[in-house]
Amino acid sequence: MNTTQLQAQEEQLTLLTFGHEEALQLGQTIIDLEKEDGVNVAVHIEKNRIPVFTYLMEGTPEENYMWLFRKKRVTDHYQLSSHFIAKRFEESGLSHDTDSLLPARNASDPRERCRDDWYGVSRRLSTGD
Repeated sequence: MNTTQLQAQEEQLTLLTFGHEEALQLGQTIIDLEKEDGVNVAVHIEKNRIPVFTYLMEGTPEENYMWLFRKKRVTDHYQLSSHFIAKRFEESGLSHDTDSLLPARNASDPRERCRDDWYGVSRRLSTGD
């Protein structure tokens, strides 16, 4: 899919109303579908930047949890899906990971500070982070 197709799809999928009950139903539907397919997923749904549904299936690694917040930062920053942004960079011959000004991590986000605590000082020293 190119960005024109993705933008049309995003417009088509935009909801006029979305509450906590709908978030619960959507999250549960995603989980049920992925269980049928035998896939472990992490699901995080927010409304106005407030988490209303989060679920990590059994066996989901910590990296998937961190990946959710990386995608969230991109979406919050651009107000478009992270998939659309990645495709837009790709169509320009660039990569969001290396060519955007949005950092891979947000040091002001308490979840990211917790991430540093999880990995510890030795990781930062050994990787130069």
